[in-house]
Amino acid sequence: MAVNGADPLAPPKAERWRIDDILRHAQAGRLQVPVFQRSFLWGKDDVRNLFDSIYRGYPVGSLLIWRTRPAPHAEARFGPFLFAASEHESLLLIDGQQRATSLVATMLGAGERDQRFNVFFNLKL
Repeated sequence: MAVNGADPLAPPKAERWRIDDILRHAQAGRLQVPVFQRSFLWGKDDVRNLFDSIYRGYPVGSLLIWRTRPAPHAEARFGPFLFAASEHESLLLIDGQQRATSLVATMLGAGERDQRFNVFFNLKL
């Protein structure tokens, strides 16, 4: 059965997302960490190192996303944030949860709730 009219046997396609695309999809409840994924494990140093790599232009890997029908649960969790799940489609994060959660939680200001995301980066050094 096709999702959104797509051919289920079509080869996967690559899309480029900017950080603000990841934030927008997460806040809209479309980008979701599926329940079968392990918990968020990164510490503050891992989160800081991700931002250092992005700043330096180093490769930080890709995200593997499964576009599907809306998930049956009513919320999408990214670190300490809960967003209402989208009723239109789900973008299930199959690989890249540690990176995506770090980006979403840090950029949306979760540092007050969870010290792992309380990251400061001095661009002048």
